[in-house]
Amino acid sequence: ALVDGTVVANPMAANMETLFATVEKMTEPAAKLFPRPFDPQSSMAQIAALDHLSSQDAIDTLDIPADQRVLVNRLLSMQCHNEPKNGAFVEFLRWIALSHFSLETYFSTNSRYQFEAGTTALATALWEDSDAELFLNTPVVEIAQTDAGVNLTTSTGQQYQCQQAVVAAPINTLDGIIFTPSLNAAKQALSQERHAGAGQKIYVKVAGCWPDLNIAAEGSAPVSTVIVQEARDTETVLIMFTANDQLLPITIEKLQTELRRFVPTLEVLDFTHHNWVADDYARGTWCTFRPGQTSKYLAAAQQSEGRLHFASADLANGWRGFMDGAIESGLRAASTIKKITIGN
Repeated sequence: ALVDGTVVANPMAANMETLFATVEKMTEPAAKLFPRPFDPQSSMAQIAALDHLSSQDAIDTLDIPADQRVLVNRLLSMQCHNEPKNGAFVEFLRWIALSHFSLETYFSTNSRYQFEAGTTALATALWEDSDAELFLNTPVVEIAQTDAGVNLTTSTGQQYQCQQAVVAAPINTLDGIIFTPSLNAAKQALSQERHAGAGQKIYVKVAGCWPDLNIAAEGSAPVSTVIVQEARDTETVLIMFTANDQLLPITIEKLQTELRRFVPTLEVLDFTHHNWVADDYARGTWCTFRPGQTSKYLAAAQQSEGRLHFASADLANGWRGFMDGAIESGLRAASTIKKITIGN
């Protein structure tokens, strides 16, 4: 761990024991704020009372040594994919509530399982199981509602008409689409403010076998987290998280410099990375709200507006920012349209 500019090496078991004890006490309010974590509106008054707090505010109340503070800061930086000062503490409490109020379950839920053939295999299976016609690289730039239905216009001027429409674009991209009539004020404000998810995730291949490598620093550092994805005989694949844009543009030289702050002999062989913050189809990473956004915007951001129904991982009640959240909001939108078109 990087503590006050100095690298401190501690056994992982001791680190985790300390982290669990600290976070257990820190997240005691989760049970009161989210007794029904998939129904936040049922306890929104309690949530709103703490929604002004950032994760950094919560960290600052902890009376713990500096090395332990780094571990907590790293955890909350990863959760909001930003520096903790920009993430809402109630969002971390929500994740803990969704994990049955257990940090151990939280880690298992977030990182234990992967798709053997990658996430693309799931997306392909969903598409093949439907009757939908798929248009790639066809951005919609304008959505207009009329008495007769919905008109969609693409960037090339092509138009499509339908009776009801599901808008599944990430919340950060909505202000790049012209809506007629305009969206409600909450959706507009949330899209313009952006959610907190704005860090970088980089896969790095290094020489040698490093099965136990685990690097921690505070979110304000260029790199806050490095964990092992796969340790092979002669090379290791690492996952590196940043909570800011200090490493951009990313190069092998920059990655090696940062890693050698912790392990002077590490040699970076290759890396892969996609800047989702600069991607016009995303403009951010996974969605976690900033302080105040849950109580100010969530309910109105989820609302249908006329013939438009909104669904994305960004608008889920439960696992917001996850594929589970996308499924939740998609089912909600589909159910709403079903009731409108064919009744209960």
